[in-house]
Amino acid sequence: MLSKDDEYLGYHFSAGTLVIGNLWAILHDEARYVDPDTFNPERFMTPEGTLDPNVPNPEDYAFGFGRRVCPGRFLASNSVWLALASILAVFNLELPTNEFGEKIKPSGEYTSGLIR
Repeated sequence: MLSKDDEYLGYHFSAGTLVIGNLWAILHDEARYVDPDTFNPERFMTPEGTLDPNVPNPEDYAFGFGRRVCPGRFLASNSVWLALASILAVFNLELPTNEFGEKIKPSGEYTSGLIR
């Protein structure tokens, strides 16, 4: 919430105005991310296989901004890394097979939603 009147790009905002960052717009900005609506983890890598410093890190925006940044952001990031490392260390990730032993290739079509 603004503590005093402010102006941004010619727009006037009165004190007391609630300002919320548009994370979707930031993380889907085509000037920052090439084809942002496509799942493409390689966009963050150079051709040599290292992280590309010219591509913004989504974590810089996903956990909030300024004084309101999530205090648990490091725990969240480290927990995801630890979970993925544990899965890769323990399980063999491979295509499923049908009753004839033939590999089943996923269609690549997904539905929206977190859990189905």
